[in-house]
Order: sequence, then C-alpha cells, then structure tokens
Amino acid sequence: MTEDVQAPPPSQVTVWDELEIWAKDFSPWQKLTLAWAVRYGVLTAEQIEQIYSVFLHGFGLGNEPSPKLEIPATITGKASGLASQKPRLLRIRDVSGVNALTPSAELVFSP
Repeated sequence: MTEDVQAPPPSQVTVWDELEIWAKDFSPWQKLTLAWAVRYGVLTAEQIEQIYSVFLHGFGLGNEPSPKLEIPATITGKASGLASQKPRLLRIRDVSGVNALTPSAELVFSP
C-alpha cells in the first residue's frame, strides 16, 4: 500500500528575513558592520574606522562617534513581514492617449 505524501507549503521566510532574525541580538557595531556589508558589498577604510569607533564606545573605551552614527533598524534595509510582500497594482488614474479612456478615468483593480 502506498500513501500520498504532500509536501509542506513553501516557507514565506526569505534569506533577508533570516538575516534579520540572525542579527536581532547583535551589538550596535555588529549590526552596523553587517548592514553596511550587505548594502555596499565592500567596506571602505572610512566605514571600518566608523565601525571601530562604535565598537570602542560600546565598551567604554572611546568617545561617542561625532557625528553620531545611526545604527540601522534593519540589516538589509528592506521592510520585513507584510511590508516585504510584492507590490500590487491597485489602480491607474490620470491616463492620457490610451484608447477611449478619458484623462479623468480611473481603473480600479481588485486585490
């Protein structure tokens, strides 16, 4: 006797979501390092110096960087959760030069 085995539904978690989860408890200098590495690919000498100043300040070994560096809220710079879903076309308005549509026409699409 054979059984039909159904595969579980595909996960909605992306590699970007996994990075955010992994870095959730990182210290500020670690978040900054990872965020810049992900966003820029290669860190410049200036960025490394800035990260190092955040590191030193975090351990009480240096002054706060001036100007103060903003530690990114997300590693990837991408929205997470529902906001990270693909955009949807909801409506088109102010159309001109398309068939018989008037400039004031509005095309509304259902979700």
